[in-house]
Amino acid sequence: MIVSTNRQYDNSIHIGELRNTIEIQEYKRVVNDYGGTEYEYNTVCTPRAKVKYISTNEYLNNSSESVSYLIKFIIRSRKNITNDNYVLFQNERYNIVHVYPFSNMKYMELTCERIK
Repeated sequence: MIVSTNRQYDNSIHIGELRNTIEIQEYKRVVNDYGGTEYEYNTVCTPRAKVKYISTNEYLNNSSESVSYLIKFIIRSRKNITNDNYVLFQNERYNIVHVYPFSNMKYMELTCERIK
């Protein structure tokens, strides 16, 4: 059996498949009303996305149980989305693990992880 690692999603993504709305956020320092600084999440953009659930892992960490969710979002390509950003989807915040632009540069895949 031959497994291709070539990610040619270009012909299989249709604009109608981008059914879910997500928020791309950044965590940055802002100045509050009193002149002090605090950190908050700011929404950078709200693209439409195709959601692909990849895996769920349960493990013990320091005698407490944790669950890790791996999910992929396929969106139209945007500049300045990096691993430093976050995805907000259905009121859950996900860390961006990997940003993969497709070969035709029309779409990009965001591999994200949520740990509870």
